[in-house]
Amino acid sequence: MPALSPSVRAVKGEDGPELWITGEIGVDTVATDVVRAIKFYNDEGQTPVLNIYSHGGGVDDANAFYGYVEQSGIKATVRIWGTAMSATVTYAAAFGREAIEIHPLATIMVHEASGGTDEMREAANNGMVAIYRKLSGLSDSKLRSMMADTTTLTAKEAVAMGFAGRVMKSELRLAAMYDAKPIETKTIAMSEKKKVQVKLTFGKGIAAAFGSDVMADVDVDQAVADQLTEKDAALAERDATIAELKKQIEALEAAKPEDQTPKVEALSKEVEGVKAEVTAKDKEIEELKAQLKAPVTTKTVANNTAAQIAASPNTGKDEKSEFVGQVFAQMTDVQKAQHAAKVKAKKITSN
Repeated sequence: MPALSPSVRAVKGEDGPELWITGEIGVDTVATDVVRAIKFYNDEGQTPVLNIYSHGGGVDDANAFYGYVEQSGIKATVRIWGTAMSATVTYAAAFGREAIEIHPLATIMVHEASGGTDEMREAANNGMVAIYRKLSGLSDSKLRSMMADTTTLTAKEAVAMGFAGRVMKSELRLAAMYDAKPIETKTIAMSEKKKVQVKLTFGKGIAAAFGSDVMADVDVDQAVADQLTEKDAALAERDATIAELKKQIEALEAAKPEDQTPKVEALSKEVEGVKAEVTAKDKEIEELKAQLKAPVTTKTVANNTAAQIAASPNTGKDEKSEFVGQVFAQMTDVQKAQHAAKVKAKKITSN
């Protein structure tokens, strides 16, 4: 076994060899030491468990580890205890979402880079966004917002948002490990009983003294413990499904305006055409109204009887003659012939 830095401990676990990462990345934990340990076990045909409990550290060291794992293909299962902050999220992400397990009480925290020049911070932030995007599938804008807000995710939130593959079973318990002492994953109970962590929620009076939510150990039967485990897994799966549906809805809403543009343009053209037709019809109606309102000033004479009308007494351009002409124009052919005969007889008699 290769020599390791003080905060990288190798222990024998129930599932095989385990490595522990604690302390500050790049200072207490060095990427090359962790890589050598993992390669050692991989060469022996084993996939070690990489237990992480760290508040982060140097971005460059984390990026070096991530890049080597990505290129070499070395394998490890990641388990997060307590918390994985900052650079240690990059360590975990190197092995992919499905390789990461997180304890129900553990958290994951992401934030922007600090220190150095503006250019260094920008490069570091861009690198973290790229790593987190590949791990979680979230958009760059969402990840940058989370980093700017220094976001801490609970175990269930980490699974729902793609930063971990699953929440550990409830019987896996957290121990004090700041000094890198290994823990054993085992049943903490007698006979058929198990201890599980449950959340106790108090009223306002007690909450003022002890806090609104307190975690407590409770003895339960094996069947109950299994039901709690199944419930936690189901809730984590549901949260992951909800997160995926939200992503799909965001994508549909983002695409909607662009997809509807051709339809909107076609409808707009159709509306403009209808408006033009209505305008033309309105113009025709106005012209007809004007014609109906205009006075009749033209005599209408049928069957070549203009000479007869001109020969009629009092024919002239006064209103009376115009009225007579209008009346004559409305006569039938028989009425016009009778009128002409009367006029002719009148002329003969007057002569």
